Amino acid sequence: MKFAHESAHPTAGPRVLALYPWNPSPPTTGGEHAVFDLSQALARHTPCTLAVIDEAASTLTQEDVSPQITLAKLPASDYRRNKLSRLKAPSGLLDDTSPLKRSLRQSTSRQLRAALSELALQHDVIVFCSPWMWPIARHVPAILKRPIVYDAQNVEAEIALQQTPARWRARLYQYMTARIEASLCRAAAQVWCCSDQDAACFRELLPQADRQKVQIGFKGRNQCEQPIQGFHRRTPSAVFVGSAWGPNMDAAQYIATTLAPQLPQYQFCIAGKCGEHLSGTLPPNVAVLGYVADLDAELLKHRVALNPITSGSGINIKLLDYLATGTPVISTPFGARGLPDDIQRSVTQCAVHTFAQEVAHLMEDESLWTTHSQQLLNEFARHFDWHTVSTQAWTRVHQIQQSHHARHP
Repeated sequence: MKFAHESAHPTAGPRVLALYPWNPSPPTTGGEHAVFDLSQALARHTPCTLAVIDEAASTLTQEDVSPQITLAKLPASDYRRNKLSRLKAPSGLLDDTSPLKRSLRQSTSRQLRAALSELALQHDVIVFCSPWMWPIARHVPAILKRPIVYDAQNVEAEIALQQTPARWRARLYQYMTARIEASLCRAAAQVWCCSDQDAACFRELLPQADRQKVQIGFKGRNQCEQPIQGFHRRTPSAVFVGSAWGPNMDAAQYIATTLAPQLPQYQFCIAGKCGEHLSGTLPPNVAVLGYVADLDAELLKHRVALNPITSGSGINIKLLDYLATGTPVISTPFGARGLPDDIQRSVTQCAVHTFAQEVAHLMEDESLWTTHSQQLLNEFARHFDWHTVSTQAWTRVHQIQQSHHARHP
């Protein structure tokens, strides 16, 4: 199996290696879509390989997952037998299901280190799509000799602070997560983040002279390929999309048990794995859709998209899904973080206790609905269409490589 740069783009620019702990192909969550779509977007301009960890593998394997991108599976089966891995994250010290614990244990894998070194030698720029690859990658000289980009989906330390109870083990988890993320930020040539709030957090991790390396942007979504359905061709229903992540599950519970009973004349649909965790008896106007294979087609059925998110970090990828289909959005101000100002003005923002009133307005007012829908489509094309964002990201990667070569000829 050939690398992407040996087949698809023989004369293209800097070869990019994107690192992510989990296999996002096919993508199902917002984070996986962000990683997979960024890799594909960069591969339109330059050779790109997406490398993920396969705990069952003992050798490096590669496969073409699209005409544009090669997926490399990094072996790490030896870490489970390594005594050092238990010293790195001993049982009882950290949550056994945490990515931090797995990351620390995988960092002892000789197979993983050798595979990373082999891949790094074949590429020019390394993009970390998660901080959980850094504990092992920081010990690979071939990676440290190349310019590094941290494409942050959120601030992991901030999420750890929000979602772990105030116990000693939780405090240790937060502290170690912040240490890993800060170390990666210092090593990176640039940090790409989702919002002003995230940028402020990352800049606090850096010396004053390095804070300019933190930049907002380079998040996108593929344009909806189906015709945009108008007001009367959509049913008077509202939809929420979310993975099985704490803030999403809280939002889904609020929709099912508080919002939907206030508006029994409308249907409320909950898509994604967050619906599997709803508790209590659901009202008759709530439908749990589960995983939806064709999300665009589903969103085009509904008049309103909901985003009652009140905690978390990063940008809500579901917002980009809503915008791409021209579905008017009702969101909390916190949920709309990271959106450009012109899109912020086109998204209905309100506190959760006033969602019912805003839903009713958009369900019944065709003129208001049409105005919001068209504005969102126009601004999505300007800011988040991958055809635009990929060019900007590739230009930045090229500049990073040139700057690195100028400092290290």
